[in-house]
Amino acid sequence: MKHNNSIITIDETGIENKEENETSSKLYWDAIEYIIINKYSICILPKNFAHFAIYIEINAKNNVYKALKKFNKLDLLIDNSI
Repeated sequence: MKHNNSIITIDETGIENKEENETSSKLYWDAIEYIIINKYSICILPKNFAHFAIYIEINAKNNVYKALKKFNKLDLLIDNSI
């Protein structure tokens, strides 16, 4: 998924945000507390706030759902977008 100047990748190990300048940040599944879908954005919150959060534009909502289902991680999801 392309997000502004970065690419968000969701795979079997976790969620990664790779910036244009090649900076990469990844949260592994065991480090993620919640994936929250709000009206305008999606936020991936870590269990330990010494880590970072990842934010995704809401237009990627369907892709996020598909990826979470594919990797059996729907239990992390809180959908407040309704």
